[in-house]
This record gives sequence, C-alpha cells and structure tokens, in this order.
Amino acid sequence: MRELRVLFHLTKFGIRGLLRNQRVLVFTIAFPIILLVLFNSIFAHGRDTTTLTRGVELDEDAYFTAGILAYSIMLSAFSTMAIGLVAQRESGQLKRLRGTPLPPWVFMVAQVMRAIILISFMAAVLLLIGHFAYDVHFPSDTFGGFILYIVLGTATMCILGIALTAVASTAEAASTIAPFSAVLCRAGCRRSAASSRSPVLPTASRPRSRPRPPAAACRAPTSACSACGRSAA
Repeated sequence: MRELRVLFHLTKFGIRGLLRNQRVLVFTIAFPIILLVLFNSIFAHGRDTTTLTRGVELDEDAYFTAGILAYSIMLSAFSTMAIGLVAQRESGQLKRLRGTPLPPWVFMVAQVMRAIILISFMAAVLLLIGHFAYDVHFPSDTFGGFILYIVLGTATMCILGIALTAVASTAEAASTIAPFSAVLCRAGCRRSAASSRSPVLPTASRPRSRPRPPAAACRAPTSACSACGRSAA
C-alpha cells in the first residue's frame, strides 16, 4: 500500500511538472490539434476516401484523425520519455532518487502512468474535434478495444523510450536519435495497420453511394436492376 501511495503522488507530481512546462504544452497538446485541423482542412475533401491494402476503404477525415492520434502517442510516450529521462540523468536527478528509499519500479511505473493520463486527455480532445468538426465517429461495439489499444500502445512506446536511454548518452543525442527512431517506428506501424482489417478503425458517418457495376457485367432480368438502377436490354 505504501508503494501505491508513493506511485500516486509521484504520478501527480509528474503531471503538474508537465503542465508547468510551456514547451510540453505546445508540442504535446497544441501541436497535434493544429496538425489535425490543417490535415483535415487541406488534404481531406468532402467524401474522399483512401484505400488501404486488401481493399479496405477509409474516410480521409477519419484517416488523418487516427494518424494524428498515433503521432501524439509517439511524440508524448516515446520521444518525450527518452529525452526527459536522459536530461534527468545528466542533471543528477536520477542519482539523487537512487539514494532515496523510492523503489526503482515505482519511479518507472509513475513515468508510464503519467504518459497514459496525458495521452488519454489528448485522445479525448482529438476525438471530440474529429467528431464535431469533421463528422468522424467510432463504432460503439469496438470502442473498448480502441481504448485498450491506446493504453497498450502508450505503455509500449514508453518502454521503448526507456530502452532508448541506454543508447543516448546525452540529452542532445537523445533529441536527435528519438525523432529519427520515431519516424522508423511510425513507418512500421503504418504498414502494419494498413495491412490489417482492424474493426476499431474510425469511420465517417456520411453515407456513401454503392458502386455501380459496369453495363457489360449486368445480367439482371428485364426488370430494373436493384444494384445499378438500369434496365437490362
């Protein structure tokens, strides 16, 4: 119970420290919102869709909303974690914590919990903007799985960021290695997500017309074809 109490206070202290950092507020909260508005306003046009592998069609507004959300997880949980821990190691904060009765696992779990809480707030903001501004919704029957993906993805990125601190010797090196590694991880995750038929992908609530088969392929009887509305010759 004592460790859990310390974990709670350390997580709360970490969140307060993040909120007092203007750079974190800009690049972690404001920057993804700006990117979401820009991408959906410039690159998404009305009912345009993007086709993933295996013929899966996804509305462009939903595609960019999910992509910016994944970028937020990568930025806050991977890059920020790696750079922040290396900076604390250089300043001697980790060494001072090592001399206290604080268990190391409590400190590490507090860092992960802080990132999960921050990402959860960021995800809620992005989803609300996507829903009310761009008519993007998520299937209610798979929303629980979507939340689980966010939590597990954030925890995984935090662990990768912690592992990256073993390679980055200085904060300057971490600020260079972390973004480059994030790009590589982003490319791999995008390819994996594009090749799957995950039911938790966001969709658009705008109705779409059914594709019409070509006239040569229509073999309906003399009555009107229900698929294309034509009358067979």
